Amino acid sequence: MWCKRKYFGLDRIVESHLRIMEAINQEISITNDMLKEIYEKDRYVQLLTIIPGIGITLGMIISTEIDGIERFHSPSKLCSYASLGPST
Repeated sequence: MWCKRKYFGLDRIVESHLRIMEAINQEISITNDMLKEIYEKDRYVQLLTIIPGIGITLGMIISTEIDGIERFHSPSKLCSYASLGPST
């Protein structure tokens, strides 16, 4: 009996949070669908996702940061830009 009085209204709070979580999950699903559409059109992102550990989202971030691989004259220039090469 004391539990019912102590937690009065808790079920409504839980239901409210579940509705919020459902709305967030729907937005995540919509965003994922948009990312997949972009992925299917971007050859560079597709190539980046071949690398283990790089998924669609990270591939898009890297592709955006590079801003077109053709602007680098060699792989070493890209590595220097990304601070991936050895330095002294």
